[in-house]
Amino acid sequence: MGEITKSLASYWLAVSLFSVQQIDNLLQADGELAERRSTRALETVVDATTEQLGDSLRTTFRMLDDLQRGVIGLTFGLLNPFPRREQAESIYPREHAHRGHVVPFRSTGVVARFPEEVNSAS
Repeated sequence: MGEITKSLASYWLAVSLFSVQQIDNLLQADGELAERRSTRALETVVDATTEQLGDSLRTTFRMLDDLQRGVIGLTFGLLNPFPRREQAESIYPREHAHRGHVVPFRSTGVVARFPEEVNSAS
């Protein structure tokens, strides 16, 4: 029991410091590059973490992740109804399609997940 407690404490410490690093990255002068670097780092951690989940929890994660990404996309869409192309591409999670076939609806920011059969038909 002591070893798992130590591992959990190390995990939480690493996650906390990782978050501090990503905030520091975002505060760097290179703006968009820093944002892409942080996004890529965060996605790598998310992918590594979700690989450790069982099928049920991974499915639950994908469903909740799609929901929260849709809400965030909708919120950003409402705050900026006419984004530049680069902004629109960062708001809508098209780049995450490899994870679960997420398809954004650009007019609303809502995302939907389509079954593998639908995606493989195209």
